[in-house]
Amino acid sequence: MIYINDNFASELLENSYKDLISLLEITVKLKKEKKVHQPLKPYLKFPEKYNRIIAMPAYVGGDIDICGIKWIASFPKNLEKNIRRANCVTVLNSVETGEPISIINSPELSIYRTASVSGMILKKYLSDSASKNVVIGIIGYGPIGQKHEDMCYKLFGDKIKKILLYDIKKIDKVSGEKSFICNAWRELYDEADVLITCTTASEPYLDCSPKKGKLTLNVSLRDFDIRFIDSAETVCLIDDWEEVNRENTNIENLSKENRLSKSDCIDIYDYLYEKIDVKDKALFFNPMGMAIFDVVVGKYMYDKAAIKTRGENYE
Repeated sequence: MIYINDNFASELLENSYKDLISLLEITVKLKKEKKVHQPLKPYLKFPEKYNRIIAMPAYVGGDIDICGIKWIASFPKNLEKNIRRANCVTVLNSVETGEPISIINSPELSIYRTASVSGMILKKYLSDSASKNVVIGIIGYGPIGQKHEDMCYKLFGDKIKKILLYDIKKIDKVSGEKSFICNAWRELYDEADVLITCTTASEPYLDCSPKKGKLTLNVSLRDFDIRFIDSAETVCLIDDWEEVNRENTNIENLSKENRLSKSDCIDIYDYLYEKIDVKDKALFFNPMGMAIFDVVVGKYMYDKAAIKTRGENYE
């Protein structure tokens, strides 16, 4: 069995965005072909309602052929103790025997998966646009926000005019010459062609609608006050309706008000591979996070670790 710790995980995933996006695109097709299985993920709840641990089991067939489970904890107040908010362990199993083949003890898998899913959507969005002066706005500059900034530079740097950053906490420094710090979220909202929310917000604070003709990657899922969302002008792009239509997401709250149903949404597959015209609408991506993507990223890490032969062998 190969054990991958945090440092090794970072090494394995460095400069991996293109590889991961290619694998995610394959996985989207396998999902369409019903060659994957991912049960609805359960949430382990605690007396402190802001804490949770989620179990994410999945099987992915085809040439990838892997199964496993990610066990991810989110404890927001860890940040006050200088402990990272999210911690996770992923176990991969052999599809042939069910034997565990790898333990990945690192949140880097989740962080890279999240940024790569956004990169997959952004790749399609920018391919439909001739613009080379794209303004990216990122709200929330923790590990997820920072990785999105990194992904944007490495994949789309030649198309980016600037990246505007805002966090409720002070941002001490940025990582690129095109990055600029804003004093309020509205500063970047007004200017951004692509808006990315990467916060830990449990309650909405964005008293505005996704921008018409623009892309919003609502990674943190709960940031928009739905009273301001114009359903007629907004196209909701989702990864999985059953997953995202719960746990107080913007999608669930729109659904509860009978302003959105599954048939109103566009699935990832249809957006990536079917001809759908959304140019005159606000494209609003809400990714709850699919376990199939996690085990595929885990398999990528496992394969690279096996080649490097630096994984620790546990009998």
